Amino acid sequence: LVTVSDDLNVFVYEAATDEIPERNLRGHEGWVKAVDWAPNNRAVATADQDGVIIVHQLKNGAQQFLNAYDEETSWEDLAFAPDSKQLAVLSSYELAVYNLSNPKEVSRCSPEQTLTSTVTGNDQADQANRLENTLNRLLPTAVSLYPDPTSDRLGIIDEAYQLNVINGESGEELFLIDGHEDWIRNIDWSTNGQLLATASDDMMVGVWSAETGEMQHLLAGHTDWVRDVAFSPDNKVLASASDDGIIRIWDPEAGDELASTDKLDVFLMTVDWSPGQSYFASQSNDNSIHVWSAKNNELLHSFYEATSTGTLKWTDDNTFTVIGSEGGRFVWDGGEELATTDGAAIRSNSEQGTSATANGPYITVSGNGEEVFLAGHRSDIVQLDWSPDGTYLVSQAADGQLGIWTPSTSSAAHALLNLSDGIGKPLIWSKDGAGFYTTGASNKVLLPTDRLRLSASDTKAALSGEDILRFGLESTLLTDPAVVERLQASAPAEFLRAVADFYAARADAKGEATGQADAAKAAAFRAAADR
Repeated sequence: LVTVSDDLNVFVYEAATDEIPERNLRGHEGWVKAVDWAPNNRAVATADQDGVIIVHQLKNGAQQFLNAYDEETSWEDLAFAPDSKQLAVLSSYELAVYNLSNPKEVSRCSPEQTLTSTVTGNDQADQANRLENTLNRLLPTAVSLYPDPTSDRLGIIDEAYQLNVINGESGEELFLIDGHEDWIRNIDWSTNGQLLATASDDMMVGVWSAETGEMQHLLAGHTDWVRDVAFSPDNKVLASASDDGIIRIWDPEAGDELASTDKLDVFLMTVDWSPGQSYFASQSNDNSIHVWSAKNNELLHSFYEATSTGTLKWTDDNTFTVIGSEGGRFVWDGGEELATTDGAAIRSNSEQGTSATANGPYITVSGNGEEVFLAGHRSDIVQLDWSPDGTYLVSQAADGQLGIWTPSTSSAAHALLNLSDGIGKPLIWSKDGAGFYTTGASNKVLLPTDRLRLSASDTKAALSGEDILRFGLESTLLTDPAVVERLQASAPAEFLRAVADFYAARADAKGEATGQADAAKAAAFRAAADR
């Protein structure tokens, strides 16, 4: 009989006769949580909360140590294979299978994944395995991801609101920024790859070496939480936005404050420079937008249309688009008003030359002389991303759904997953191209997607054209001509107008060449509503 305990001891008893253990199999330095006998009765395996596994040979006392890739792994259970040559070990987020004749050969997987074999003596496999394990550990509870546009570095704000910086190719953890006295809310990389800046609830702005994580400056001046930071396009100045209602402008090299805006009676949640550095804009806690001249820090405009925080994108030095909090898009082109727009503002081109354009909840994919129309989302799309090989298109929508498509083979979504919060999130593609990571997913989202479950939105709203799409009413009610005829004759006008709006929106997205049938349906339902 073998017993294991939090006291680090592994006791072996002759169960029929011993009242005290025959021996103690030492070696663990953390609570021992699991034990199993080898089926050949020659060995016992134990595992602890510090990621250490020991295979104890009972005859000669030899010990074989197996370590988890992540030192923080707390093993919960283990079991020998029937031939005693392999050992499966389980933590709360990982299953690992060790080949005991070659301990460097390990297969690992996370929930809902298949086992991926790696040989830890192989450099390329080591890197892939290390990256997968690092991302599997950090991303399920990560708050935000920040890829460095100039290198392979990836910043991850974790559940403790500290900044982990890793190598996005090898998975090596480069440094941890924990020099603030309160949560880090946001970061920005300088476009020359030399600095990174942090915004913190301790009312400080941090400037750090992007290479080493060494602190360059902690900038004081704000009197409330700092929500966002942004380097200017030329990297010469740094802007910070705070709950104190002020944008402050800093010299990131010298650490001096250069200027500040007049105080507004709102919390400033974001700050974004225009590409030519003529303006900077901020979204506030009441969902309004404020625009300043970068020449003299004068407030030029305040727009009070409700917008979704974090969705403001400059398209040129005088124009930005932003998503409305109730859907739809707004555009500012340097004028006095924030205008609504029905134009397609979301585009993505694959490395293979295929183009995807989102218009509301619909996507048009063009390439090789062909055009494919993708429908499945139930709210406006806010981001599109292609897989590195151009096979998969990933869409993110304002209702939080993430769609996965293979436009070359099907116009239907493989999956619609509730993984987002309505603001486009960066995707980190795995080195083998078999999936991607993003915040909110418990592990890697696998491709191909035959195991992914379709997940419908629970969103409910007043009846509108969008609701016909949201609740799938076309397939339920509008495919049978006899049902359509009865609806047009007797359904309430509100419902008929909603159906007309649905078909009109889809016709507009398809364009004149392919949208004529939907336009005709829209006209028929609108005529029925007006009778």
